[in-house]
Amino acid sequence: MRHLIHGPIVGDSVSAPGDEQGSMSVELAVIIPGLIALMLLVALGGRFLEGHGAIDGAARDAARAASLARYPGLGQLGATALAEQAAASDLSSWCTGTNFGVTVSGFPGLGQPAQTGDSVTVTVTCSIDTSPFGIFNLGTRTQMTGVAVAPLDPLMCRGTAC
Repeated sequence: MRHLIHGPIVGDSVSAPGDEQGSMSVELAVIIPGLIALMLLVALGGRFLEGHGAIDGAARDAARAASLARYPGLGQLGATALAEQAAASDLSSWCTGTNFGVTVSGFPGLGQPAQTGDSVTVTVTCSIDTSPFGIFNLGTRTQMTGVAVAPLDPLMCRGTAC
């Protein structure tokens, strides 16, 4: 006849059913902050990638607008004014006010015709908001720059007489 022994056996590692209670909570408490930091890092990378794409697109559109301008500068049909308008409309949700700048170079001077091969270069700078990612110690804004070049049409009438 067999005898059943009740209770722990000496030398065997039998544990009571409730001894590991709470270990899952400790594991989650250790893992969750790392997972949240990883998700924030992925979101920050996406913000940088999307912001850089938007700024490069705005620089491209601004260069195209500046290449169609009648004269340099800030007038109604000036290269700088048209470039600023094009970039500002593209970046209205990314940067505004002092967080935005456009520089136009290479446009011929007033009264000077464009030569074959001339081009206009536009540089757009924008400070994007990175305040939601303060855990990474980036500051509230991060500056990004986009540069684009567009050819000038040598047959287009430029100047105030057009």
